[in-house]
Amino acid sequence: MMKLKKAFSILKMVKRVPAGLMIVPLALGSLISTFFPQALEIGVPFSAAFSSQGTMCLIGLVLFFSGSQFKPSQVRLTLKRGGTLALGKLALGVGFGVLFCILFGKEGIFGFPSVTVVVALTSLLPAIYIGLMDSYGDEIDRASYGLLNLISIPAVPICVLSFSNSGGLNYMALLASLIPFLLGMLLGNLDPEIRAFFAPAGTMILPFLGFCLGTSINLTSVVYAFGEGLALTALYLLLNNVPLLFLERKVLKQRGHASSAFCGIAAMSLAVPAMLAELDPSYLPYVDISTAQIASAVVFTNILTPVITKLVVSWDDRKKGIKGGDNNIMR
Repeated sequence: MMKLKKAFSILKMVKRVPAGLMIVPLALGSLISTFFPQALEIGVPFSAAFSSQGTMCLIGLVLFFSGSQFKPSQVRLTLKRGGTLALGKLALGVGFGVLFCILFGKEGIFGFPSVTVVVALTSLLPAIYIGLMDSYGDEIDRASYGLLNLISIPAVPICVLSFSNSGGLNYMALLASLIPFLLGMLLGNLDPEIRAFFAPAGTMILPFLGFCLGTSINLTSVVYAFGEGLALTALYLLLNNVPLLFLERKVLKQRGHASSAFCGIAAMSLAVPAMLAELDPSYLPYVDISTAQIASAVVFTNILTPVITKLVVSWDDRKKGIKGGDNNIMR
């Protein structure tokens, strides 16, 4: 009985942290990856489930389970809300990224190579977004997870930085992100019992996904590029959060919770500099510094994104409470 009570108290403590089901395991994974990396390489099945090896599998499952909860009647609202934010994020990242490359070239400015800035500006956090929408969003917000995954693939920054060598947009990568969501949507709508069966599965996977993402982060690199990471985080928030928050509140007439929840740099972005260097060796000199700078910004934005989202929601709740407004976000 004592053990059962203790287990529940641990869960409550984790849930007190904004997006705690993602953030707490992510922090634990990064600590183990930094100080005891060999512990993650003891072999399968452990390494396949509790290291970066399992990240893409878990993302595929989250997409599938998110799709299983999606209803055709939600298409219009999902495209209106999630689609508008996704297109806005893509336009901002690509637009500012292309402008930076034109102005400063590969070497960049102030110690920030173009690969660092472009990878950061085009990145977003669909994994933490889905965790936050479990607390602050509705079915439409959660269904938008699939749209956000479509624009979070590495092909986006690679196309911006090296369009000719990357072969343009990777349509197979787009399909690979879309098909799990569509399969889940098909099954969930063919049989309502399947939808009900899979309803809790997406939330249950979040701690595992957070841990796997955390194992991609080496805290030594974060410390090494602490100052650069802070500057990159400030630039990211200024060029992403501010315009997208305005778009969501003024155009979509929502609280600002969704745009705040996905504005951050994903751990998967750490792999992009090395991927780019394989396609274009001229980027090889920038791989180490870019990876360190991005890793530092990943930690800062992963911490700040849940905090900013909670502040935005709390501010909106207080404002509507004063005015006597309705806090309904289903519009």
